[in-house]
Amino acid sequence: MSKAQFEEIHRLIEEDIKKIRTKFRKPIGTKERLAVCLRFLATGNSYRSLAFSYRMGFSTVKIIVEEVCTAIWKNLAPIVMPKPTEQTWREIEKGFEKIWHFPNCLGSLDGKHINLICPINAGSTYFNYKNEHSIVLLGLVDAHYRFIIVDVGAYGRNSDGGIYQESLMGKMFENCQLNVPPNKPLSQNTEPLPYTIVADAAFPLKTYLLKPYSKVKLVNKI
Repeated sequence: MSKAQFEEIHRLIEEDIKKIRTKFRKPIGTKERLAVCLRFLATGNSYRSLAFSYRMGFSTVKIIVEEVCTAIWKNLAPIVMPKPTEQTWREIEKGFEKIWHFPNCLGSLDGKHINLICPINAGSTYFNYKNEHSIVLLGLVDAHYRFIIVDVGAYGRNSDGGIYQESLMGKMFENCQLNVPPNKPLSQNTEPLPYTIVADAAFPLKTYLLKPYSKVKLVNKI
């Protein structure tokens, strides 16, 4: 990250992470708070390790990371990941048709398991099919692998399809609340077809969601 990028992020979130100075003590500066959070996100070091590096308390580092992450999402999400407009979807569709030769496609959907140490008393809540503990990042990306919409934090034990059904993204697609353009024909003088997103077999089949044919009943006759 360049100094200019750091300063820009700091400008956007400064008011949300600023602490009041009292006569008892001077608060940790906003730039230092941002630096601690970015160090955690970039390295994955433990809170205890960062506490030693920055001469802070363990619990202080934990609170700083949580507050700064919340401020970053609050202020940057509307800038870097705004709600798609009809024009945005049309531009994404052009990317899929040009790069992947797939017309009427609005995005590729999948879930990614982010491994974690099982929280205390969590039981099997985070235990996934890979015999690990995780939370799930559900993401819709464009033809250039850039995120369009994300849903983060579902329990690892849940399936991708189930997470999608319960996510705000899934409900908004289902209720036609995401400004998806009207049906468009694939070629001249043909019937208009709906825009779709593509996903793997874990997701439900919808008029707006395509997935591969099931291999369960396929028979190899060669």
